[in-house]
Amino acid sequence: MEMAEKQNEAIRALSVFTLHTYRHDKNHHTINHIPCIIMSSPVKVLLQGTWKGRGHVLKATGEVVTQYLETATFEPTRKTPTFVVCRVHQDTKNVATGKPMHTETGFLKIMIDDSGDGNSDATMGLTHPFPSGMVQEISTGTWNAADRKLTLTAQKFSRLDSPDNNAKSVTGFKRVYTIVQGDDTKLHYDQYMAAGGGEMYHHLHCEMERVVDQKED
Repeated sequence: MEMAEKQNEAIRALSVFTLHTYRHDKNHHTINHIPCIIMSSPVKVLLQGTWKGRGHVLKATGEVVTQYLETATFEPTRKTPTFVVCRVHQDTKNVATGKPMHTETGFLKIMIDDSGDGNSDATMGLTHPFPSGMVQEISTGTWNAADRKLTLTAQKFSRLDSPDNNAKSVTGFKRVYTIVQGDDTKLHYDQYMAAGGGEMYHHLHCEMERVVDQKED
């Protein structure tokens, strides 16, 4: 217990997000504190809840072309000692017209980090109803505990093109979710995109605040 108390003090001092998990050895039952991707206090997912904010769409040249409002929800659906799963839904609407823009929905799976390096593996699966057709995306990446940043890059796309498709197909995605240092109620989201086999460019930037915090299980 003395060792566990020392670990607790160090974790609180460094503001490391942890998950309580139990392990057994041959002689006794111990409690280890494992740094985790998006965990705070024993089982609370740091990203969980509903976030709302304002963002902008950029061209490949960096020019801002559209302002939009975004709502993003991360709802924990399963938590275990080794991973956590969140249902994810994000949608946007045009600031000027109020009309819906893009929407995406799916799941985010985070592995609990027990390596001690502050990084945790993450996988996200999303479905997009693009003008070019229905697209399913599988992205992988990591959470960096020190930077409070979740970075995901698309590894695979499955698509069913629309019959009247005249748009360029999306061929690349990179997403960066950043919890603002010192303020767990603020989330910055950046998306990088490639279309038609072109180069990846900064496509979206949005700054959101948590408006609903999901209840703990």
